[in-house]
Amino acid sequence: MDSGPPIAEQAPQKSVVDANGTSVALSGTRSRLQLLLFISPGCKTCHDLAPSVRRLANASRRDLDFAIVASGARDHNLRFIKEYDLSSVTYIINDQIGLDYGIIITPYALLLDTNGRVVTKGLVNNIAHLESILNAHDVGVSSLEKLFRDQVDAELSVGSASHKKGAANVL
Repeated sequence: MDSGPPIAEQAPQKSVVDANGTSVALSGTRSRLQLLLFISPGCKTCHDLAPSVRRLANASRRDLDFAIVASGARDHNLRFIKEYDLSSVTYIINDQIGLDYGIIITPYALLLDTNGRVVTKGLVNNIAHLESILNAHDVGVSSLEKLFRDQVDAELSVGSASHKKGAANVL
């Protein structure tokens, strides 16, 4: 499901405060990529993903700023942070950000470049999906799904051309 700003478009710039009271800039010019993971503590998949997200965020690459953007009641989010030991992760509790970014489903991730433009994005049903968003950027495509789709289309095109050539030789 496609959600959020289109690929290559500027994501909305926001200056917010995370659950620890630290000021956080979302989008805009920065020195590193920024991965925004939109979640909701009422989402079962978000609960399933949380332990892996903590490990990924804490082992985050040097070229990446990682932030969780959560919707829902503050008390539910604070319990979620405690339950999954997410206190070391930038965790923003703000319903409006998801609305401003056009995120209609969780968990959903956006990878922003150093100018705040959307590089890759996608629904994140498991840690492999989240890692694929990072891997897609590493190989220079908007999503691994698109890369695979393009490869299949190319193979079908080659197969179709071969089939047509073979048919022409028969005639």
